[in-house]
Amino acid sequence: MYKLGITGGLGSGKSTAAQYLIRRGIPVIDADLVAKNQLETSGVLQAELLQEFGLSIFKSKGGMNYSALAAIAFSSPEKQQRLNQIVWPHVRERMGLFFNDCQIGGKPLAAIDAALLLEAGFKNDLDGILLITAGKALRIERAMARGNLTLEQVQARMALQMPETEKRKLADYIIENKLGKAQLEKALDSICQIILQEKSCSGNK
Repeated sequence: MYKLGITGGLGSGKSTAAQYLIRRGIPVIDADLVAKNQLETSGVLQAELLQEFGLSIFKSKGGMNYSALAAIAFSSPEKQQRLNQIVWPHVRERMGLFFNDCQIGGKPLAAIDAALLLEAGFKNDLDGILLITAGKALRIERAMARGNLTLEQVQARMALQMPETEKRKLADYIIENKLGKAQLEKALDSICQIILQEKSCSGNK
């Protein structure tokens, strides 16, 4: 089974690409949703975060205060790195279980959707990396269109992500997502076809 990592900066269209693959019948695990689930349910993870960041990241009646956690995480590269060091091992464990289930189920291709996939060091856990990218101005426009972040917040989050030039060096496949949804889906179809053909020719199981 081919394990594909899908990544891209804020506003790149990475999640749109992942949703299209799901509609095509390709299993995709969303790293953000896994992380959120672990944040809500893992006592071990919550204890680690409490020790590192304090009580402010929890609501008074229980549960995570995500706005407070985000404010801390995006305040500096060091804070973000520390948060990743705590959270991503839990995500990696769930990712391994997901891929194992897909392989047992006979799936030829499965993927993980993760904005910080490369920053988290997941490249060696995967067979290939697909980078969804676009120009910075377009990515800012898309991120602002969601309506949940200010321009300053968008720019701050982009500044903390790995530069696009570095991501390109680490990617096996790159889609320039600047011509709309139809073009993105066409490019995804081509890449999936290439992956499945190569897998068939190599006899990769």
